Amino acid sequence: MTIRTLLLAAALVLAPSVVHAEAKEELPPLPDLSHVTDVDALVEAARDAYREQDWPMYRTVAARLMELRPHNGNFALDHAASFALEGDKTAAYDALLRLHATGWGFRLADDPRFEKVHGTEVWTYIVEQFEQSLAPRGRGSVTATLPSDDLMIESLAWDPKRNQLLAGAVRKPVIHRVAADGKLVPFITGTDGNQLWGVYDLAVDAKRDRLWVATMASAMTEGLDGADYGRAAVIAFELSTGKLVSRHEPPRDGRVYLFPAIAISPEGKVFVADSLNRTIWRVEGNGLRAVVENPRLTRVRALAVSHDGKHLYFADYSTGLFGVEIATGKPFAVGFTRNASLFGIESLYAHKDGLAAVQNAMSPPRVVLLRMTGDGRNVERLQVVDAAQPEFTGLTRGTLVGDKLHLIANTQRGKYTPLGRLAEGATLEPIRIWTSDLSRPLAPPPTPMTIGGR
Repeated sequence: MTIRTLLLAAALVLAPSVVHAEAKEELPPLPDLSHVTDVDALVEAARDAYREQDWPMYRTVAARLMELRPHNGNFALDHAASFALEGDKTAAYDALLRLHATGWGFRLADDPRFEKVHGTEVWTYIVEQFEQSLAPRGRGSVTATLPSDDLMIESLAWDPKRNQLLAGAVRKPVIHRVAADGKLVPFITGTDGNQLWGVYDLAVDAKRDRLWVATMASAMTEGLDGADYGRAAVIAFELSTGKLVSRHEPPRDGRVYLFPAIAISPEGKVFVADSLNRTIWRVEGNGLRAVVENPRLTRVRALAVSHDGKHLYFADYSTGLFGVEIATGKPFAVGFTRNASLFGIESLYAHKDGLAAVQNAMSPPRVVLLRMTGDGRNVERLQVVDAAQPEFTGLTRGTLVGDKLHLIANTQRGKYTPLGRLAEGATLEPIRIWTSDLSRPLAPPPTPMTIGGR
């Protein structure tokens, strides 16, 4: 059975009224994929079409993937390649220029799918532009280095009362104070009383003397009771003393939970993202209440509350940026300009009237500013602050202090197996703290040229 027939069958199941007439034809035309939403199935179909050199099918599937994941530059590159494979230089060049304008960089000269569009001045220009996007840019630098201990430091927070960084560890249930020389001084340690597990995110509410912690019991944390695996909680400690204040868990319903991000509003409302269950919880009383649940989300890894306290923003790793009106609970999709890609956002921070975002799945990884419209519902402009730095081998979470965003630049999580063991041959590195100056974004690139008026 051909790829065309397989996808036609899928479309028939999903939308029989659309494709019924086509199904009667002996050689069916390209199927209508407008109702197909299974990204994994479409990716596999694209691979099969490429292997079979069915270029019209490859282009159709790539176009549908772009519709479903408009921020994913890898899919946009596949779409541009689909034109190149048929020798359509104009369409391939236009698609590549639009992709480049969103900030993505690739080594096009090494991609065999574009061989048919080589040999022009425009092609040389495009290759050079994509190469330039992979060059280090920005004014940030490494400002601290933490030990290479078996801790898996994944989160930072700032204590403004003591002018000191706090660092949370996943491997051992400990929150450290970071001394001026980078040494780690234990501040809060997991006990039977506080049930602190692996620390995935930290947030400080200095006005109320609170340190809020997103914690989870997973195989990554040593020495935990196996009966706790899969549980997660939000814990409040006194920022000044480390004394336990309160502990909040989701329902004990047998589900596994993962809390990678936490955020606090100016009024002290606390929100936490549940990546596995596609849910955002709010601390209420002694427990947690779901404020967002959407099975169409993929991985929510980033949260931030606007400075005016009106909007809770959350980033889905694959599908972009969304918001919730805190007063009403109404969700909304955040609009974006044509030249903005919001793919792979690992962490978010409220900054003035907008947001700062860390995109660790971009090519290249980068730190950006998102200038929002007055109503907070649209990204009016995206500005790059730092990108493609050699230290960005694993950008993850951090903490914002004024205009200075302090980030972990080289998370070590990829060096461990899912069972929490150091992978064979892996060596732990000192943790580098990168500081981006959000007051000094880079100048925007010039408006890209277009080919053929497309």
